[in-house]
Amino acid sequence: MCRPLTCFVEYEDQLYAVFRYVMERVRPDGSYVNPGTTVVDVDFPHKTVGFHVYKTKLSALKMYYMERGSIDGLAMFIGRNHSFALSARDYPELKPDSIYYTEAKEFVGDDSVENYGGHDVGIFNYRDKTFSSCYYPCDVQSIKRIVPAPMWFTPSPF
Repeated sequence: MCRPLTCFVEYEDQLYAVFRYVMERVRPDGSYVNPGTTVVDVDFPHKTVGFHVYKTKLSALKMYYMERGSIDGLAMFIGRNHSFALSARDYPELKPDSIYYTEAKEFVGDDSVENYGGHDVGIFNYRDKTFSSCYYPCDVQSIKRIVPAPMWFTPSPF
């Protein structure tokens, strides 16, 4: 089952709604595990499988789907703590039109019995709909439990 999660990202007075889709139970080969089976959940981790981004137009109270693979050249950061965006033009080391993500707060639990957690980390290229690693094994077979789960932080010069 794919679980939709929503967060909002603000950049220069523009608000984006980011919908993240997480498959809740994944086998080592990447296939879905049916919840009706008798297999134990602790052996099958969750994994992000896609994103949709909408730009909001608050004056019209509408949201517009960002098709054509562009999210205005931004690098969006989403995770369990807060979300933010940076212009890839201002930070050339970032990938434009990409979503950098860490474990969603809905799946974080430090006292959990699962053999996994904190592992759902990566970079999603919104333009070509591909995933890449964010310095951690992104294949299901390499998943290990990370406590505490990774999160983004924004250093301040003050």
